[in-house]
Amino acid sequence: MAVDVATISFTPCSSGRANAKHARGNVLERRKPQRRAAAVHGLIGVVICVRQVTCFEQGLPSEATRRRTAQHILDIMSSRSQGSRGQGQEHRIRAALHELEAPGVDQQAWRCLAGAVESSGSAGLRGLLGWQLYKVPNISGAQDARCQLTSYPVGRRFREESGLNSCMAGIFKSIHTGTLNSSLPLVNLSRWDLFHAHAFSSWADGRLGLLFHAKEYPRECEGFPYNLGYCQRGSQLEYGPRGMDFRNLLFYEGVLCDLDVGEASTLHDTLIMDGLQPVRTVLESDFGSPICDINYFHSLHDRPREQRLFVCGDYSQNTY
Repeated sequence: MAVDVATISFTPCSSGRANAKHARGNVLERRKPQRRAAAVHGLIGVVICVRQVTCFEQGLPSEATRRRTAQHILDIMSSRSQGSRGQGQEHRIRAALHELEAPGVDQQAWRCLAGAVESSGSAGLRGLLGWQLYKVPNISGAQDARCQLTSYPVGRRFREESGLNSCMAGIFKSIHTGTLNSSLPLVNLSRWDLFHAHAFSSWADGRLGLLFHAKEYPRECEGFPYNLGYCQRGSQLEYGPRGMDFRNLLFYEGVLCDLDVGEASTLHDTLIMDGLQPVRTVLESDFGSPICDINYFHSLHDRPREQRLFVCGDYSQNTY
C-alpha cells in the first residue's frame, strides 16, 4: 500500500479528460481501514472526487451490494455456493472469475495461517510474525523519487519455521506464471505492477483471504490521464485497458482467481465502489475486515525470496 497521495477530480458521466492534482503526505494511509471508504485502495493514494450528483442516480453499487457480491465470490471460490441467490447472477459471477494454477504455493503453511486467523482474527496472524523490524529498502529507485511504497517504512516477516515467507512469495510468483501461461493479461512482479496484497478476514466467518492489486502505477498517457504522484514517476508500466480490467486477484481457501471487473462484467456494477470504476479498484474491506498489507519485492535479486517480504500494519512499530 503506497503512501503517495494524489487527488483526481473528474466527472464520471463525462467523456472529458480527467484533471489530476497531486497532494503530498501520507494522511490517507494513517487512517484506520474502515475510514478509507473514499479512497482508491489499489492505485493507492488516489481519491476520486465526484463532481456530479446525477451520476449516482445510475444505480452504482452501495456498500451492502458490494459486500453481498464479495461474499458470493468467496462462497463460489470455497465451493459453498448453492446457487440460492439466483442462477442467472451465479452464472454471471462465475463467468467473471478466472482461476489460475498455483502449484508453487505451500498449501500446508497457508492452512496453518488461515486456521490461526479464523480462530483468533488478526491476533492469529500477528502471533506468527517475528519480532524483528526490517527497513523497506529503496525499491527500483522509489525513494529517490520521494515515493514510499508501503504503509509503514518498516515491516515484519513471519517466523522462519512457519514456512509462510516462502508461501507468500510463492503466491506472488504464481500470479506471474499463471497469467503468463493463460490468455489473461500478464502480471509482472515490479513496483509499478504487482508488489502487494491486502489480507482480510471475511465478514461472514472470519476466514483469511488476500486481495492483490496489480497494475498499481501505469505510466500517465492519453488513455490513462491520471497523475498518481511520486510513485508513478518513471513508471515502466504501459497502460492497457484489458490489463486494468483484470488487476484485482483473490487468494482464498487455497484457490487463486483473477477477477474481471471490466464494463461487460457483472462485477463492474456490483463490486466497485462509486467513483472507482475508471481505475477498476476493488476494496478488501468489502470482502472482510482488513488485517495488514503483505508486500513482496521481486526486484531484490540479491537476497532469498523469503527476505523480499515485508508485512506492514499497525503493528509495524516496536509494539503490537
